[in-house]
Amino acid sequence: MILKELRISDGKLSAISAGRRFQIADFSGKVEITERISYVNILGKRYRQEKRIYASFIVGEEMEYWTDQPFTEAAVYEAEGTVEGEKQSQRFIFSGLRYVDSNPVTGEVKFEIPDQLLIQKMLSM
Repeated sequence: MILKELRISDGKLSAISAGRRFQIADFSGKVEITERISYVNILGKRYRQEKRIYASFIVGEEMEYWTDQPFTEAAVYEAEGTVEGEKQSQRFIFSGLRYVDSNPVTGEVKFEIPDQLLIQKMLSM
């Protein structure tokens, strides 16, 4: 279930490898904050549920690449952009992004945001 979707503008995507930062692209995109519920079986019956909040960083709209470097799960990515919420707009740095998936048809690239404090801040925007 999607809790919130926020637009990102004026973004820069970088890869960090061997202690060096390489700029990959300029972009605009979005952040999707979702809630996933999983049930726990105890002795064959569903008793408890676990709720987790995940955030996906989706890049792909108006993307201008600076390099031919492919996206890999081994690299650590960092992005910077202006997040536009319902109440306010603020510039964020998303560090430690993990590559999840890419869609060559739409040109979207999806990353996971591991920072829970940043996710909570974006939920309040």
